[in-house]
Amino acid sequence: DDHTLQGMQSFQWGQTYPTRDLTYQTFWWTSQIDFWNAGLYHLGNVAIHLLSGALLSAVVLQIAGPVVAIIATGCFLLHPINSQAVSYISGRGDLLVTFWILLGTWIALGRGRLWWRGAGMIGCAIAAGASKEYGVVAVPLLLWTVIAWRRAVIQWYGVSISILWIAMGAIAGVLWPRIVAILAVIGNARTDGSALSLSQYIVFQVGAMWDVTTVIVRPWAASFDHDIAGLSVWWIGMALCLTVAVCAVTVLTWTRAPLVSWALGWAVIALAPRLILQTREFIQETHVYLPFLAAWVLAAVAGQRAWTTATEIDAFATLCRQVWQRTGLEGVIDGISGTRSR
Repeated sequence: DDHTLQGMQSFQWGQTYPTRDLTYQTFWWTSQIDFWNAGLYHLGNVAIHLLSGALLSAVVLQIAGPVVAIIATGCFLLHPINSQAVSYISGRGDLLVTFWILLGTWIALGRGRLWWRGAGMIGCAIAAGASKEYGVVAVPLLLWTVIAWRRAVIQWYGVSISILWIAMGAIAGVLWPRIVAILAVIGNARTDGSALSLSQYIVFQVGAMWDVTTVIVRPWAASFDHDIAGLSVWWIGMALCLTVAVCAVTVLTWTRAPLVSWALGWAVIALAPRLILQTREFIQETHVYLPFLAAWVLAAVAGQRAWTTATEIDAFATLCRQVWQRTGLEGVIDGISGTRSR
């Protein structure tokens, strides 16, 4: 991570490329304490990770209850797939983007006047964009959250939605330099000699995304190095089908299971820039730190449902045994069995 800290002691806003001023500002603060103490930089990453866990718990608590919140937060904080973003100092940008977007999501779901929530969302989106160029994804994620969980204000003829669109427009305007930086990165990637066309790039990225996703169920496979060239045609074909299925389920569960729809939509929106904007790298664990918040929520929901179902089955079995004993059927059956044996 030495390259990340080069020139840190002379850092000034506006000099970093591509536009990660807030991330470098946090490095500068640490460097003023002890520039050569790597432990302090890592401690900063761990602190941001823990704060993001607290915000995730607060967000999920509002939409799914305490049990799901505890399980989702535990998975997020402890799963090895997040170790790359937390362990590497260079992953600070993804940590900060996630922190600011979670804070904006918590504000969007909280109580209070609309103007206060709008101002808070704008501030968090700007901070996310100042942390990393990928932070522009805060705009659609916050909008998606408001649409999914505050459907009462989504009236196209109302004042509320007008204020919302004005706020989102202001965010996009402020983050325009970050959007330009992303386009510049994409342009560099397309002219650096890569043999992949855009369509080939998307196909390989989808395969890489699902390859990284398998680490959720096989945490021992967490690694900085994923061999994308080793993915089979069958795997890539299955990955494309799964991607289409996820998009379809997001739409189909919009009314009946809003939590599932919101979580899947969150993952799709957060991953979309990685899939369709051509850069110089394929998806790695550090890139799914924000999108896979949805995976932890869905895993927690599934765990709660499984526990509830198992409890209901056990209660039903107990009831059947009690009925069986109280009605005397057990004795009758035993008598019949004894007669037959004689």
